[in-house]
Amino acid sequence: MKNWHASEVKPTEWAEAVGLLFAHVPFPEGNGLARRTLDLLKKGQLPAGGLRVVRSPSGVQGAVLAVPAPGKVGLVWPPRTIDGPAAAAIEDALLQDARAWLTGQGIKLCQALLTTSEAEQAHCLVRNQFRRITGLIYLARRLPIERRGPAVRPALSFEPFGAADPELFAATLEATYEETLDFPELNGIRTRDEVLAGHQAQGNFDPSRWWLVREGERACGVLLTSSAAADHSWEVIYMGLVPAARGRRLGRALLEKAGLEAAQAGARRLTLCVDERNQPARKLYQASGFEQVDRREVFLAILQPPR
Repeated sequence: MKNWHASEVKPTEWAEAVGLLFAHVPFPEGNGLARRTLDLLKKGQLPAGGLRVVRSPSGVQGAVLAVPAPGKVGLVWPPRTIDGPAAAAIEDALLQDARAWLTGQGIKLCQALLTTSEAEQAHCLVRNQFRRITGLIYLARRLPIERRGPAVRPALSFEPFGAADPELFAATLEATYEETLDFPELNGIRTRDEVLAGHQAQGNFDPSRWWLVREGERACGVLLTSSAAADHSWEVIYMGLVPAARGRRLGRALLEKAGLEAAQAGARRLTLCVDERNQPARKLYQASGFEQVDRREVFLAILQPPR
């Protein structure tokens, strides 16, 4: 059996590798993804080192795309190969090489977010230490959000990120992950600063749209939002409460705050995503008028275990 070797793509191979990578995506979406990827490579906005290929004398036999992101997170577009008896071996070589490359970039965990049909064909991920951990549900609600039931008026205050004590903000954010139902597998892998950097990289970071939530004088949670001018929407990147503040309808107050701020800024839609296992959050969002608009299967590999 041939020992396949993967390495960084050459500029002369970009089009061939990217074309193979997205060949399975139906037209015209696949063509659009390929064009955007090539454009990002040419502009240097996508690291060419993360596009890995396996070659033979006849050309590129397989390709995988690995992208490092802020917060020590890596994203992987699963490998695609030329059909043939060596396909599985080439897939394994590509994924092992991509994992090694991401680890060399300091990445601690790697995710692949796949459609349901893609996940059914993701045997190569499972063979190479990725595991399917959950489904990620994407939700949206048109603005303004109509209140369903009486308004929530808990004694909460919202302190903008720029005015809050940085240490208190980071400590409160970290505390909201205790006993969380959203991706508990990620707890303890990254530092506070790395988690914060990961959130800041999502969307258009504006510190005036992040808040430290207080109940009286005590910090009890955080609310992180971001805007997307292209579709006139705001996203709730993350909202969380410390364990002692849960179960008292405070989450609904945070959601109302996000909707009010977004509507006042002229947004037409509020979006968010949730771990399918988080039933309390899903019930809250459904009661607030959010509807599912997409779904992805989440495959996770831990590249650097917690120390």
